[in-house]
Amino acid sequence: SLKMEFSGVATGQGTLIISPWGGWLLRHWVVTVPAARLASLMNISLPLSIDGEVRLRLQQGAIGQEVCHKLQGQFQWLNPKLTTPFGPLSLQTFLSRLSCDSNIARAQINHQGKKIKLMIDCHFNARQWQLSGQMKGENEFSEKFSKMLGYYAAHADVNGYYHFNR
Repeated sequence: SLKMEFSGVATGQGTLIISPWGGWLLRHWVVTVPAARLASLMNISLPLSIDGEVRLRLQQGAIGQEVCHKLQGQFQWLNPKLTTPFGPLSLQTFLSRLSCDSNIARAQINHQGKKIKLMIDCHFNARQWQLSGQMKGENEFSEKFSKMLGYYAAHADVNGYYHFNR
């Protein structure tokens, strides 16, 4: 069992086994990182700040040299909050399921909240990642959401969803 803290930014603990052939076996990992820290590592082209806490709960993972053999777990975005030029947006907890698909790690979100509907499919390995999805605002949030994304020349489809690929 291993317990870690990274300069007060992230904490984690679980079991790590390093195999002689260069693979890693992870069991019962819990890692917590401030959402703002993760957002600072991504190239987000929107003027917004991201708050809350991101928690990784990994029941098990087997990762070889850039190959995902087994992955079972979830990411949670707890107390999610976005601060945009149109005001603050407090949201419900987001949950992402983690798995392996054709030796590539995969994270999927299907969030059907009161303020936002969001579907994301992300494939990633040590060198690259690919993300696609769609989202739309619901109820009173729909107008704020449309203004924010419309400001960046995004257009919704006939069902009100904004699509993205990266």
